[in-house]
Amino acid sequence: MRFTFRCQVRWDDMDAFGHVNNVTFFAYMQEARTGMLFATVVAFLVELALGHSGAPFYWLAAIGGFTYLGAYLYGTRH
Repeated sequence: MRFTFRCQVRWDDMDAFGHVNNVTFFAYMQEARTGMLFATVVAFLVELALGHSGAPFYWLAAIGGFTYLGAYLYGTRH
């Protein structure tokens, strides 16, 4: 299962210079984790509803981190 999380930068995510605060990226990661958990549960329930075996889904986030490549500004969408 592939999962993509898209988050729009919010105004309060920025510091005084208009850059996204470094700590905010870990909050984005938490939101992505919650979204992935929800998507996994929904996929599992759909499998059950279709009469499939309902084989369990497993996922693991072993390492979390970020590499700074440049400023991430308000209004940026990825």
